[in-house]
Amino acid sequence: MPLRETRRARPRRERLIDAVNRWLIAFQAVAVIVGVIAALYQLHQISAQTELQSQALKTTQATQSATLVLQLRNVLDAEKYKKITSAIQ
Repeated sequence: MPLRETRRARPRRERLIDAVNRWLIAFQAVAVIVGVIAALYQLHQISAQTELQSQALKTTQATQSATLVLQLRNVLDAEKYKKITSAIQ
């Protein structure tokens, strides 16, 4: 009798191992798919952030250029006023 119980237990154990193995393989496949989707989402987010940073840089450059032009204009205007003041005196 112990021999029969061993024979019955072995196929049951093998079936259990096979079932667990199938579940683990399925879980692994799902995990890979979720990982790929998460990586694509992060790539999209990085792309959007890069676009925003590019726009911010362009805006900052335009603002700084305008500020520089105004500062140069003030310097040149100050020179004109100095010349006019000296000419009047």
